[in-house]
Amino acid sequence: APAVRVTSTSASVVRASPKSVSTTRPSPAISTLAGLRSRCTVKHQRHRTHFMNLVVASQSYPRLLKAALRRNHCLATAVLSNTGDPTKQFLINLPRENGMVRCGNLLLTDISGVPPMRINTRATISIFTYRRVLKICLRCDPRLFNFEETNQLLGHYVDQITSALD
Repeated sequence: APAVRVTSTSASVVRASPKSVSTTRPSPAISTLAGLRSRCTVKHQRHRTHFMNLVVASQSYPRLLKAALRRNHCLATAVLSNTGDPTKQFLINLPRENGMVRCGNLLLTDISGVPPMRINTRATISIFTYRRVLKICLRCDPRLFNFEETNQLLGHYVDQITSALD
């Protein structure tokens, strides 16, 4: 099996205005990571979260999902999107050169991005692979996290993954 190489990218970190970033409060990055871990109950308790209840109910009542998404409330503190290789989702099979997608005279050397951030969502994380490299992209709410705190949270997240691989 090939060696696993993990790269981390701080993608779409939006700079907040100076008024919205407080330098006197403690860094929320570590407490947020612990909070996210304690809230990740979807896998083991699928029908016990508000979000999963909504998803299950929307299968029987499709209008329910549309109505719920119109409301201005938080469905998730953080969003994790694990998409695999996004180039496999292309509608046409583009040629590859040295593992990179080629489209005419353009060569796709890298991909990054995160899911959109809804109101009251604090972080979005995207995990995917391109050219056999695991990419982790993170965007945090700029009103709560500054650039350094976002990078610190990303570093802790990558550390958790690499320690699980050891």
